[in-house]
Amino acid sequence: MRILMISEDFLPYIGGISHHVIKLSSALARRGHSVHLLARIPYGYKPVSTELESVKNLLVPTHTFEQGILYGLRHVEFLARGINSMKSLMRHNEFDIVHWHGLWSDSAFAAYSRRISSAKLVFTNHSSMFLEFFSNKLKCKFIKVFLTKPDICIAPSVELADKYKSVFKHVNTIFISNGVDLKTFGSPSDKLKARLTLGLPKEGIIVACPRRLCQKNGVHYLLKAIPYVPENQRPLFVVAGDGPMASDLKNLAETLKVTKHVRFVGAIPYDKMPIFYAASDFAVIPSLLEATSLAALEAMAGGLPVIASAVGGLNDLLENNDAGILVPPANSQVLATAITSLTTNSDSRKRMSVSAKNFALKYSWDEVALQTENAYKSLF
Repeated sequence: MRILMISEDFLPYIGGISHHVIKLSSALARRGHSVHLLARIPYGYKPVSTELESVKNLLVPTHTFEQGILYGLRHVEFLARGINSMKSLMRHNEFDIVHWHGLWSDSAFAAYSRRISSAKLVFTNHSSMFLEFFSNKLKCKFIKVFLTKPDICIAPSVELADKYKSVFKHVNTIFISNGVDLKTFGSPSDKLKARLTLGLPKEGIIVACPRRLCQKNGVHYLLKAIPYVPENQRPLFVVAGDGPMASDLKNLAETLKVTKHVRFVGAIPYDKMPIFYAASDFAVIPSLLEATSLAALEAMAGGLPVIASAVGGLNDLLENNDAGILVPPANSQVLATAITSLTTNSDSRKRMSVSAKNFALKYSWDEVALQTENAYKSLF
């Protein structure tokens, strides 16, 4: 098939959508499809990725605004600068599939492709923002009016699929999980060497918390859980990520007098994340809202048990699965009990580690590409 991928969320921004787009595009190309990629990058940035070598990419440079009112204008600039590129691309290529991944500018590109081509439209709904909008009737109506109606929707969590079905009742919506790079995250690594590389203590239990520091990711509830863990049983919590709540979370750790049990290491480069997981004994994902969780899958591929909030895509991964423990969201006491149980029970950690690695084997990007290809074929 001839496939056009569209994504406003792309490198160098490290997140679930950008990596999903790259990994899926590359896996589809390996399956013999012709894949083009239309994506937004900051001015002056040249992505280096061997996985992009098999994908014909058209990268649209835009200005970089990290936050504030101007941040939302990235969609407008991407659309304004990219529309002529897309027009030229579609004039010279007859696509079978246009597959987009973002809510706003990407949806407008899809609407334009419907006007000028006969390509089937596929939307992957990744966004926790969709879940936030869904809870508000006015915003939900706005979504229904603004979003381009696809021929089929793919969602990487059951919750996202169900919500989309309720908004767009006549669109076939299917659940296809995120994937994980088993070669990168599933390769065995030496724990002591990993800890020395990251400057972490050689001894003791280390808990990974790979989260962007924003409200929905619930890291504040993890910090509030620490005082409930008996002091002589407290592990070292290593929080990898940055975001708007960074200062507030560091202040909260000081207020709770738990700073010696927490280390904020900022955003770790994606190629160093396997080392981060190798240095850890288990992971905590304390999200309040979760569309899907690439971090949880990557941690499991590395053999880490995962304690996670019972929300969104985390339910899909850990429900009826001995790879970790689900806890109620925003409940620091129950979270502390789960943390204490894994910290003090090495047998449980070992058992869950084996289950986690075995579970992750089912989620290779090649398997996700096969399922996505079957979704495409259902349209013809």
